[in-house]
Amino acid sequence: MTKSNDPFELEINELSLAIYCIEAVMDELSRARNLHPNWPEDDLVLASAVVVEEAGELLKACMDVRNGKVGVTIDDVYKEAVQTAAMGLRFLKDTKAMRELMVRKMEEGEGVIE
Repeated sequence: MTKSNDPFELEINELSLAIYCIEAVMDELSRARNLHPNWPEDDLVLASAVVVEEAGELLKACMDVRNGKVGVTIDDVYKEAVQTAAMGLRFLKDTKAMRELMVRKMEEGEGVIE
């Protein structure tokens, strides 16, 4: 991305980047749901463990890139970051307690984070 002093151009670039990220996460979420249709929707701990496992893989990929491990690239970091975000989203959407909480907050008109 090139730097610009035009605030409108910067906003478009940031928006484009955000849309690209969201599309990547949604694609990964769809892929993961097809590959692993069983989600521990009634078990917050087990569901969160899936997110933590992905975050651990992201951390490992970052450390491997930093340490120059042969065969590990920034593409691996990107893949793990997208998978981690997708599992975080799946935790929020597909875990019963989280889904119920978000529905209640939406119905009550509460902000995203209070």
